[in-house]
Amino acid sequence: AKLANAAAEAYASNFGESVEANMDAARLGSQFQLIDPAASTRDAQQTISSLSGIADVLEEDVRPTAQAVSVMLSSGIASSAEEAFDVLAAGAREGVNRSEDLLDTFTEYPALFARLGLDGPEALGLINQAMQAGARNSDVAADALKEFQIRATDGSKSSAAACRPWCTCQAC
Repeated sequence: AKLANAAAEAYASNFGESVEANMDAARLGSQFQLIDPAASTRDAQQTISSLSGIADVLEEDVRPTAQAVSVMLSSGIASSAEEAFDVLAAGAREGVNRSEDLLDTFTEYPALFARLGLDGPEALGLINQAMQAGARNSDVAADALKEFQIRATDGSKSSAAACRPWCTCQAC
């Protein structure tokens, strides 16, 4: 009943195509653990509204949006669902989703971003910079970060040789 009320309130606030669509968003929000079972109706409404709103902005379905937010939370690159929604909204606003792969990128790469010590806004910023410098989409930019992480930690002779001219760490 609480989720039904939250879905109706979100729709009354102009979020979602219908109360039924918002009920689907509530179901997905619960399945992906974006809505705490103990959440108030207002908190559930906020999550449903955000989920529906970001999916609309990205012209995506609610399911991949919920999945990306869930992965961002579980990897630690976002500390809350709202922070993850904000990262995705900023990506849309800054043109990072121009190849319509932003959700895929934030579903596939958050564990890598966390290994690099990046949070969501930092990862988005680096992806944005790479795209401004010519990367064709966010997946290519994130993949470049993955290759950097591999080279920076693989300990190979070729990586050490590339490091040597600039390095002062004595390990090279």
